Amino acid sequence: MAHLCLVRPIKLMPPEETVASSSTVAPGRFRLEKLAVRRAIFEEVPRQLGEPGDEPPQQRVVKLEITAQIEMNADALKAIVSLDVTVTPDPKWQPYRIRVTISGEFAGENVTLEVFEQFCRVAVPPILFPYVRQLVHSMTTDGAYGVVRVDPVNLIELLARSTWGSATSASTEPSQP
Repeated sequence: MAHLCLVRPIKLMPPEETVASSSTVAPGRFRLEKLAVRRAIFEEVPRQLGEPGDEPPQQRVVKLEITAQIEMNADALKAIVSLDVTVTPDPKWQPYRIRVTISGEFAGENVTLEVFEQFCRVAVPPILFPYVRQLVHSMTTDGAYGVVRVDPVNLIELLARSTWGSATSASTEPSQP
Protein backbone atom coordinates (compact mmCIF):
# COMPACT_ATOMS: atom_id res chain seq x y z
CA MET A 1 0.00 0.00 0.00
CA ALA A 2 1.26 3.50 -0.84
CA HIS A 3 1.72 6.29 1.67
CA LEU A 4 0.14 9.67 1.17
CA CYS A 5 3.25 11.79 0.66
CA LEU A 6 4.22 13.60 -2.52
CA VAL A 7 7.70 12.65 -3.63
CA ARG A 8 8.00 14.78 -6.74
CA PRO A 9 6.10 17.46 -8.64
CA ILE A 10 3.40 16.16 -10.96
CA LYS A 11 2.63 17.55 -14.42
CA LEU A 12 -1.01 17.54 -15.42
CA MET A 13 -0.33 17.99 -19.14
CA PRO A 14 1.98 16.05 -21.43
CA PRO A 15 5.33 17.64 -22.26
CA GLU A 16 5.19 20.24 -25.05
CA GLU A 17 7.33 18.17 -27.41
CA THR A 18 4.64 15.45 -27.54
CA VAL A 19 1.88 17.90 -28.45
CA ALA A 20 1.52 19.18 -32.00
CA SER A 21 2.18 22.90 -32.12
CA SER A 22 -1.22 23.69 -33.65
CA SER A 23 -3.27 21.81 -31.05
CA THR A 24 -3.99 22.78 -27.50
CA VAL A 25 -4.33 20.36 -24.63
CA ALA A 26 -6.94 20.99 -21.98
CA PRO A 27 -5.54 21.05 -18.46
CA GLY A 28 -6.22 18.10 -16.19
CA ARG A 29 -9.59 18.12 -14.50
CA PHE A 30 -11.26 16.21 -11.68
CA ARG A 31 -14.97 15.82 -10.91
CA LEU A 32 -17.00 14.66 -7.94
CA GLU A 33 -19.71 12.68 -9.70
CA LYS A 34 -21.53 11.22 -6.72
CA LEU A 35 -21.52 11.52 -2.95
CA ALA A 36 -23.14 8.86 -0.77
CA VAL A 37 -23.60 8.22 2.93
CA ARG A 38 -22.96 4.49 3.31
CA ARG A 39 -23.37 4.30 7.08
CA ALA A 40 -24.53 6.67 9.80
CA ILE A 41 -24.78 5.19 13.30
CA PHE A 42 -25.58 7.21 16.39
CA GLU A 43 -26.42 5.54 19.65
CA GLU A 44 -26.27 6.37 23.31
CA VAL A 45 -24.14 4.00 25.40
CA PRO A 46 -24.02 3.56 29.19
CA ARG A 47 -22.53 6.62 30.81
CA GLN A 48 -19.32 6.25 32.82
CA LEU A 49 -19.76 7.86 36.19
CA GLY A 50 -17.11 10.24 37.43
CA GLU A 51 -16.06 11.26 40.90
CA PRO A 52 -18.53 13.21 43.03
CA GLY A 53 -18.19 16.90 42.26
CA ASP A 54 -16.68 16.37 38.81
CA GLU A 55 -17.47 19.29 36.55
CA PRO A 56 -17.73 18.94 32.78
CA PRO A 57 -14.66 20.32 31.03
CA GLN A 58 -14.94 23.65 29.23
CA GLN A 59 -13.34 22.05 26.19
CA ARG A 60 -13.96 18.49 25.07
CA VAL A 61 -11.60 16.08 23.33
CA VAL A 62 -13.02 13.78 20.65
CA LYS A 63 -11.14 10.64 19.55
CA LEU A 64 -11.24 9.81 15.83
CA GLU A 65 -10.47 6.53 14.09
CA ILE A 66 -10.30 6.92 10.32
CA THR A 67 -10.00 4.30 7.61
CA ALA A 68 -9.64 5.42 4.00
CA GLN A 69 -10.16 3.09 1.04
CA ILE A 70 -9.99 3.52 -2.69
CA GLU A 71 -11.55 1.41 -5.47
CA MET A 72 -9.85 2.41 -8.70
CA ASN A 73 -11.14 1.82 -12.25
CA ALA A 74 -7.94 2.60 -14.13
CA ASP A 75 -9.45 2.15 -17.59
CA ALA A 76 -12.13 4.80 -17.05
CA LEU A 77 -10.10 7.07 -14.74
CA LYS A 78 -12.77 6.72 -12.07
CA ALA A 79 -12.49 5.91 -8.40
CA ILE A 80 -14.66 5.51 -5.35
CA VAL A 81 -12.94 6.85 -2.26
CA SER A 82 -14.45 6.04 1.14
CA LEU A 83 -13.83 7.43 4.61
CA ASP A 84 -15.00 5.32 7.54
CA VAL A 85 -14.85 7.43 10.70
CA THR A 86 -15.56 6.35 14.27
CA VAL A 87 -16.03 9.28 16.65
CA THR A 88 -15.63 8.65 20.37
CA PRO A 89 -16.37 11.55 22.69
CA ASP A 90 -15.53 11.33 26.41
CA PRO A 91 -17.96 8.65 27.70
CA LYS A 92 -18.18 10.44 31.05
CA TRP A 93 -19.81 13.49 29.48
CA GLN A 94 -21.09 12.42 26.06
CA PRO A 95 -21.69 8.65 26.10
CA TYR A 96 -22.27 8.22 22.39
CA ARG A 97 -21.17 5.73 19.76
CA ILE A 98 -20.90 7.41 16.35
CA ARG A 99 -19.76 5.90 13.08
CA VAL A 100 -20.02 7.45 9.64
CA THR A 101 -18.96 6.04 6.28
CA ILE A 102 -19.09 8.36 3.29
CA SER A 103 -18.03 7.66 -0.29
CA GLY A 104 -17.30 9.91 -3.20
CA GLU A 105 -17.12 8.82 -6.82
CA PHE A 106 -14.50 10.87 -8.67
CA ALA A 107 -13.43 11.03 -12.31
CA GLY A 108 -10.38 12.47 -14.01
CA GLU A 109 -9.84 13.91 -17.48
CA ASN A 110 -6.60 14.70 -19.32
CA VAL A 111 -4.43 13.28 -16.55
CA THR A 112 -2.29 10.18 -16.20
CA LEU A 113 -3.32 7.30 -13.99
CA GLU A 114 -0.50 8.23 -11.60
CA VAL A 115 -1.78 11.81 -11.26
CA PHE A 116 -5.36 10.62 -10.78
CA GLU A 117 -4.35 8.13 -8.09
CA GLN A 118 -2.33 10.81 -6.30
CA PHE A 119 -5.35 13.14 -6.45
CA CYS A 120 -7.55 10.41 -4.93
CA ARG A 121 -5.11 9.73 -2.10
CA VAL A 122 -4.10 13.29 -1.25
CA ALA A 123 -6.92 15.66 -2.25
CA VAL A 124 -10.06 13.57 -1.86
CA PRO A 125 -10.03 12.79 1.91
CA PRO A 126 -9.99 16.52 2.80
CA ILE A 127 -12.85 17.02 0.31
CA LEU A 128 -14.94 14.30 1.99
CA PHE A 129 -14.16 15.06 5.65
CA PRO A 130 -16.37 18.18 6.02
CA TYR A 131 -19.35 16.00 5.07
CA VAL A 132 -18.42 13.61 7.90
CA ARG A 133 -18.15 16.50 10.36
CA GLN A 134 -21.55 17.83 9.29
CA LEU A 135 -23.20 14.40 9.67
CA VAL A 136 -21.77 13.94 13.17
CA HIS A 137 -22.97 17.39 14.17
CA SER A 138 -26.46 16.83 12.71
CA MET A 139 -26.90 13.37 14.27
CA THR A 140 -25.94 14.56 17.75
CA THR A 141 -27.77 17.90 17.75
CA ASP A 142 -30.75 16.47 19.64
CA GLY A 143 -28.69 14.01 21.72
CA ALA A 144 -29.33 13.86 25.46
CA TYR A 145 -25.74 14.90 26.26
CA GLY A 146 -25.29 17.66 23.71
CA VAL A 147 -23.87 18.07 20.25
CA VAL A 148 -20.51 16.56 19.27
CA ARG A 149 -18.33 18.90 17.25
CA VAL A 150 -15.44 17.40 15.34
CA ASP A 151 -12.76 19.99 14.78
CA PRO A 152 -10.96 20.18 11.43
CA VAL A 153 -7.94 17.88 11.25
CA ASN A 154 -5.01 17.58 8.88
CA LEU A 155 -6.08 14.40 7.09
CA ILE A 156 -3.08 14.38 4.77
CA GLU A 157 -0.72 14.21 7.73
CA LEU A 158 -2.94 11.80 9.64
CA LEU A 159 -3.35 9.34 6.76
CA ALA A 160 0.32 9.64 5.78
CA ARG A 161 1.18 7.87 9.04
CA SER A 162 -0.72 4.77 7.97
CA THR A 163 -1.49 2.76 4.90
CA TRP A 164 -4.82 2.90 3.14
CA GLY A 165 -7.39 0.43 4.32
CA SER A 166 -6.14 0.41 7.92
CA ALA A 167 -7.49 2.42 10.82
CA THR A 168 -5.76 5.59 11.96
CA SER A 169 -6.47 7.17 15.34
CA ALA A 170 -6.25 10.76 16.43
CA SER A 171 -7.62 13.05 19.07
CA THR A 172 -8.86 16.43 18.02
CA GLU A 173 -7.88 19.52 19.90
CA PRO A 174 -10.37 20.39 22.60
CA SER A 175 -13.50 22.02 21.26
CA GLN A 176 -16.07 24.18 22.95
CA PRO A 177 -19.17 22.29 24.20
